[in-house]
Amino acid sequence: MRYWRKVTILVLAATVLLLLARQNGWSFTRPRRGETYANGRDRVEVISQPYTLDRLYMSMTGPCGNHPVDCLLPHEKSQLVWLTGLQTEVLDADSRQVISPEFCCHANLTFDPQRMSPERHNAEFDNSTHMDWRFFTLVPGRLHVSLPTGYGIPVLSDTPLDFFSMSLNLNVTDRTVKVRFKTTIDFVRDADATASMKPLFRRALYVVQPLAGSGMEHMKMCASMSHPGEGCIDPLSTNTTGAVISTKDGVQAQFGSDVTFHWMVPPGRHAYRSKVVAGQLNLSEPTTVHYATAHLHPYGESLELYDLTAQRSVLKIDARDYSDKVGVARMGEFQSEAGMLITPAHQYELRAEYNNTTSAPSDAMAILYLYLLERDFHRPAVKNLQAGGDSLLRHMEHFLRTGFAG
Repeated sequence: MRYWRKVTILVLAATVLLLLARQNGWSFTRPRRGETYANGRDRVEVISQPYTLDRLYMSMTGPCGNHPVDCLLPHEKSQLVWLTGLQTEVLDADSRQVISPEFCCHANLTFDPQRMSPERHNAEFDNSTHMDWRFFTLVPGRLHVSLPTGYGIPVLSDTPLDFFSMSLNLNVTDRTVKVRFKTTIDFVRDADATASMKPLFRRALYVVQPLAGSGMEHMKMCASMSHPGEGCIDPLSTNTTGAVISTKDGVQAQFGSDVTFHWMVPPGRHAYRSKVVAGQLNLSEPTTVHYATAHLHPYGESLELYDLTAQRSVLKIDARDYSDKVGVARMGEFQSEAGMLITPAHQYELRAEYNNTTSAPSDAMAILYLYLLERDFHRPAVKNLQAGGDSLLRHMEHFLRTGFAG
């Protein structure tokens, strides 16, 4: 018994030493193909692995990958921080010079699905937060999201995050393009805030169309995906980390099996309307929206949130395409410190406008991203901010999962 007790103690001690060494920059595994740099104050920079675009890659078909972000403040104790924005630049993979943003399909900052879940995060805040899997989504025309001053998404600094990026090529056929994404995660330490921060949570609303006649009946652009940042849409459920993100042909279960959020737009001008189902907003009380942006494909002109009950427009996001090539050059945004009222007692509708100026059908989506005020926010319990405790367990768990991977 004594022998095995000593062996157990030695193994545990070695594991702790390996963890400490890794936190100080040593590597015992195959190095990641991406890079992470934390300034220790208010931002973390992530540079993705290289993506090779050797042909045209339409929406949801380009090379992609994810990059874990273990800790926002790697050399400090766990503490409350506020995520305030995300921005990405597209780089030439070799020279690292900034190039055209047209090669970005989408990018998502999410919880690390191997080590964290929205349920666990919300529990750390006494279930006073209402986060889903994703914090920020960047899309063509909107590669920079910055919440209004004084607003943020509350997280613990040692919450395991993950950055997923996917590339796109709608234009270049005469050469191979190799790209990386250089992304900055912006945050504010609660201890550094000059005034009390106001908490926000994110919701995504989708225009859906009948699957029959959509042009997507046999397409697999959004086949089932297992990473919460990979698919076109958010996970079906936050109950398990292994939840399917999107199903075959872009159909999501909560909307029914006869609709799709990814469809083909015929030539000409077309309007698409879709009522917002209750499960999308998932609100129990009225609140206010303080930031919004959208995702539209080329030839999309606008996406509006309309209050059917009050018969008024809540907000409208306009888009503009490039004039000399295919792609979205600019996606609008909505910002308001005062906010616009959103209530579960009202019925809302999404209204998307497309103008396909070509002679062939073009694929489309219409997604609205809302950032809403948490009405009854509780700061994390002291036990969740103990130095070293839960953070060490999280690092140990991650190490045991990946530490000796080949």
